[in-house]
Amino acid sequence: TSGGAQAEPGAQQEEATSFTDAAALTLSRRFYRARETGRPLNDDFNQRVPLHGLPVVALGSSVNASRELGEPNHNKSGPPAPQTVWWSWTAPSSTPVLISVENSSSYQNVWVYTGESLVALARLSPTLDQFTAVQFKSGAGVTYQIAVGGPYGGSGRIRLEIQPFQPPPNDAFAQRTLIAGTPAFVEGTNRGATREDGEPVHSYYSSGLSVWWSWRAPASGRHAVIRGAGDNNSYTVYQGTSLSSLAKLAGGDDSASFEAVAGMAYQIAVAGCCGGGLVRFKLKAVTAPPNDAFANRALITGSAATVSGSNLGATLEPGETDPSKPAGGSSIWWTWMAPHSGTLTLDSSRSDFACLVGIYRGDAVGALELLAFTNGFGPQGAALVLNVSGGATYHFKADGYQGEYGSIVLDLALSPP
Repeated sequence: TSGGAQAEPGAQQEEATSFTDAAALTLSRRFYRARETGRPLNDDFNQRVPLHGLPVVALGSSVNASRELGEPNHNKSGPPAPQTVWWSWTAPSSTPVLISVENSSSYQNVWVYTGESLVALARLSPTLDQFTAVQFKSGAGVTYQIAVGGPYGGSGRIRLEIQPFQPPPNDAFAQRTLIAGTPAFVEGTNRGATREDGEPVHSYYSSGLSVWWSWRAPASGRHAVIRGAGDNNSYTVYQGTSLSSLAKLAGGDDSASFEAVAGMAYQIAVAGCCGGGLVRFKLKAVTAPPNDAFANRALITGSAATVSGSNLGATLEPGETDPSKPAGGSSIWWTWMAPHSGTLTLDSSRSDFACLVGIYRGDAVGALELLAFTNGFGPQGAALVLNVSGGATYHFKADGYQGEYGSIVLDLALSPP
């Protein structure tokens, strides 16, 4: 392939008056102008446009770009991005940087690699496939290879920005911020955060942009970390005093519930992706749902019934099966004996959110047989349909995806005999 997005000679110097980050307003930018004339000149890896300095803005396009033979599959869990263009950037110093295409006029993703050939590329931040921004600590003199393209074949104008960031004060585990008492309301940011050596992977959907808090429980009991409005991060609660000794207690996107012991210290990691942003959460004592444990499951009777409950403060108990793993973690339980044989329909569509619902047989939480399951999406949607036997006992489990919580409503209907 060949093409036409290239850096214009004689890079302009301008004041960075349009930077969204206030700290960058006094910095000058180096603009590399690009033009669309047929295929981009940086369509192939060997034709990548070199960038230097910091901060940098490069303008280009993925229109008419293609995928070359031997190019990495940037979307490891899905189809390859078919239209990519390439830049290379040599870091002038060792500093945290953000490489972003968030301000492009079309939806584009960016992937950052080290290596000097397609077959030798090693990707940074490999836990996610799709980014509009990537953050990492650059090495002085290290050259990074930057691929930009539409994740689903989309193409358009590209605005590639490389800018320095200072990590938040609680970026490192050793510098975690203390939370006093409960309830506690916390705000911060993980913009500019980095991933430490030896740090656990907090969530599949986080790229390691983690910041840390520490809280010592003033009283024993069930507590929950609940994500606030405008926050798109995941939350994980640990015990341990070093990265290498951390034991995960709970995790999720919307909430993470755990059993606290008075006087014990708990570590809270807040991690995100795509450049990070606002962190806002509350930590408070909650009451565990009465049917949180399998042994305390609520009773349903009859051939038609509607039941409801909340999973706020619910947890997974030891030995509990989780067909959606690692997505679930805040489950509540019901039990029902079929009055006669027939077809059972169990519908959760009137709940506050798309529930993870399973139907089980068995007598102990660690020895259950899963008969049917739905994540609320897909062909079956929120309804489970199962042939049941009269006199047999079935157990229903409802959970929230990645810590989702709220009112869960189950509508049960058994076909006539």
